[in-house]
Amino acid sequence: MNHVETIKVYQDMFGVKPDVISEWFPNGKNSVRIRFKDRRCVEIVFTYRNNENWRLETVKQYLDHLGDEQALARHIKMEMALEKVIRNLKGEK
Repeated sequence: MNHVETIKVYQDMFGVKPDVISEWFPNGKNSVRIRFKDRRCVEIVFTYRNNENWRLETVKQYLDHLGDEQALARHIKMEMALEKVIRNLKGEK
C-alpha cells in the first residue's frame, strides 16, 4: 500500500476531513505521520497493514515501539548467530 492510500484509509476509518490536516508525510512502510491545522493534538503516526492490524499512536509511542522492535531484532539475530556457532562446534551444518 502506498502512502496516499494509507492516509486515505486513516481519513475513512476515523471520519477525518482533509481540510483539518495541516500536512502529512511518509513515516515508513504503510505508515504516515500526520499534523493537524488546529494544533490541539500532537503529531500522530498511523500505521496500517489491514483492517485487523493497524496502530494510531503519538510519535513518542511510535519511537518507543520502534526501539522495542529493533531490540528484539538484535536479540533474534544474536540467538541465530549463537545457534550457528553451536552447530559448527557439533560439526552440524
